[in-house]
Amino acid sequence: MVDISLIIPLYKGNRYCKRLLNMLDQNMEYLNQYQNCDIEVIFVNDYPDEDIQLDGYEHSYRIKLINQVNNKGIHASRVEGLKQAKGEYIIMLDQDDLVERNWLYSQWNKIKTEDAEYCVCNGWKGRFRTLWQEEGMKKRVNNIKSYLTLPNPIISPGQVIMKRKAIPD
Repeated sequence: MVDISLIIPLYKGNRYCKRLLNMLDQNMEYLNQYQNCDIEVIFVNDYPDEDIQLDGYEHSYRIKLINQVNNKGIHASRVEGLKQAKGEYIIMLDQDDLVERNWLYSQWNKIKTEDAEYCVCNGWKGRFRTLWQEEGMKKRVNNIKSYLTLPNPIISPGQVIMKRKAIPD
């Protein structure tokens, strides 16, 4: 069984792949210091005119590449990745996301210890300003009414780890 499936939609994404894989390698190295975790990384290529190059990389996780026949957009790419994901937990990253080397462990540990359905981690707004440092965001993040009335309180699904069974069909 796979513990975590990371789904990464790509659009003209070749230039991001090496950085993403290096970033994930650092996270796996950090994570494995504390506990073993079986991870799959699913890239969904949403630009059929580009061949994604993932050869030549050796990792401690499985990599799957899904090539969309037609450009369908980021949401359809995420859904396609989700359909093929085998993980008990799902994380979505965007091709240009940057994460700290302890990010994966932090989210994995929190959702497991709290037995939560999802865990929203910190995010960045603008240059070097964390969302948690803004008083308005602090109040909204833990207020269910905000989630029901704001158009997009979670800046990116890449900031969330979710139990697969909590995601509606």
